Amino acid sequence: MHENFDLGRLILQTEVNRRQEQEIMKLKKDLEMLTSEREMSEAALRKRHQDAVNELTQQLENINRNRTKYAAVDYCFYFPSLFKSNFYAPPQIDGALSDDAV
Repeated sequence: MHENFDLGRLILQTEVNRRQEQEIMKLKKDLEMLTSEREMSEAALRKRHQDAVNELTQQLENINRNRTKYAAVDYCFYFPSLFKSNFYAPPQIDGALSDDAV
């Protein structure tokens, strides 16, 4: 009778161990799946962030380029004496009447 009790306990312990191993394998599989999902999500967020940074950098470069271009035009318009050549003066034609002659 004592041997039957030990055998029953051994069978029960074996079954408990098997179920625990199955649960551990299931948990490992779930952990791997969640890790993979997190890595994909992280990669997508990094790409989205980099795209946003690239777009903002491009906008900033365009703003700076336009600002310097329009600043030069403003200086020419508001301070023409600072520039030796007058970009907006019409070309002079030889033999044409000048403002002094009229």
